[in-house]
Formats: sequence, structure tokens, C-alpha cells
Amino acid sequence: MLSIISDIHLSDGTTSFNVHKEAFLKVFKRNVINSAIDDKSIKEVKIIILGDIFDFVRIDYWLRITPAERPWNGSLEKNSAMNNNSELIKNHYINVLNNIFSAKDESAKSFIETLNSIKSELKKYDNTKNIPVEIHYVIGNHDRILNNFVELKDLINSKLTSYNKDEIFYRNEFDSDEYTVLCRHGHEYDATNYGKEIYAYMNKINPEKLTRFDKKLYSVQSIGEVVTAELMSGIIYRLSNKQADPKFISLVKDVNNVRPLTD
Repeated sequence: MLSIISDIHLSDGTTSFNVHKEAFLKVFKRNVINSAIDDKSIKEVKIIILGDIFDFVRIDYWLRITPAERPWNGSLEKNSAMNNNSELIKNHYINVLNNIFSAKDESAKSFIETLNSIKSELKKYDNTKNIPVEIHYVIGNHDRILNNFVELKDLINSKLTSYNKDEIFYRNEFDSDEYTVLCRHGHEYDATNYGKEIYAYMNKINPEKLTRFDKKLYSVQSIGEVVTAELMSGIIYRLSNKQADPKFISLVKDVNNVRPLTD
């Protein structure tokens, strides 16, 4: 059985709203567990979390540090188009992820708790059947940094206490002949959210020699990350600094949830 969830954009809550924690603890968890229990033919559960799960850019963290320390400033490393002070940048991203886990609304904490309890409750329900549960994290554009620093994956894994390391997979697509399904986050189809042009420029090659699914591009910072952090989150950050009406700030936060955005 596959259970697929994507684009929940769990952040520290500073410039966007998180999905209410009850959506994970009650709705998502019950859907997965009940489906696995009700269908006697189920032999396994693969949870596909399909990108933009942890949002490393829709936050005000990057605006509260000096510009020179931001991932898109300074001298850029040619294979990632990121600030080449990699140790500093890595530590900033670790701070961001810890902030997400400790957000006051407990959404990220509850999402992790949900993933852990799905496995433990299925085992409790029928220990003899012992339905194996795996997590397949397909990385998107807002959590693209997971392709760059293994320490971030290790931090997530440390929270998934119900799972062994060989039951958690990080990938850029989930392709299964058994289930006849191909899952991608989809940012490969959006030129502002995959780094083909900047990678080609930095490495002095013809961009036409690269495909949008080239493995090298999944580690490349895109202009979309910068726009989200500096402009979209920047609007909320500056409104808050100017002590704008909190109700107005809440409305502006919600603008990002309007689709299509041109509306």
C-alpha cells in the first residue's frame, strides 16, 4: 500500500501558517492505519512524503542574520550555487530545522509523532502480521537543502524513533514497477525552481546539454528559494517590524495560500 502526502510546508510559523497538528494526529494517521487494517491483502505500507515537507525558506530566519551569511550571498560554490562558506551555511540550516521542530503550534512535532505512531500502532494491532512500514522522502524545492547536507537527514531520522535507518529513504523520485507509479515533487517543470541555468552559467557549459532531471541539479539553489525568503517572507518580516495590525499580518500570510496566485 502506498500513502502519499506532499507540500505541507512545515515551518517555524514566523511568516506562514502551518497545517493544524490535528490533521496529522487524527485524519492522516487514521486514514493510513484504517486502510492497512481493513484490507487483509496489505503486505506493506510505504509512506511517500512528496516534497516541500519541511520548509527551509518560508521563514524570517534568513532576514535576521547578516546578508553575507545567507545561502545566496557571498562567493557562490559552482556545483550548488550556494554561499561557499559551507560549514556556516550548514549550521544555519540545522538551526532552521530545529526551529521548525520546536515551533509553538507543534505541527512539525505532531507530523513526526504521527509517522512514528503509524508504525507502532500497526505493530500493536497485529504483531503476527508485522506489516513493514517504510518512509520515502522525495525531496522538493523548499526542502532541496536535504540533498546538500546529510546532517539534516540525520536530524530528521533521529526524530523518527520507530524506524530503523534502513526503513527511511531520501530520493528525488519514487519509481516503482511493482506499483506502476512514478512520483516526483514536480519543481523540475518550473524554471524558477530548478537550477539548470545557474548551474550551466557557473560551470561554463551549454544549458541545453542538461535535462531538467539531471541528478546534478537537485543540489543547486534556485532563484525561487531566494524570492520566497527575501521577498515573500520579507513582506511579513517588515510588516512585523513596523508593528502593523496583527490581523492584517495574518491576512497577508494567507495570501500565499491563494491558488492561482494571480487571484
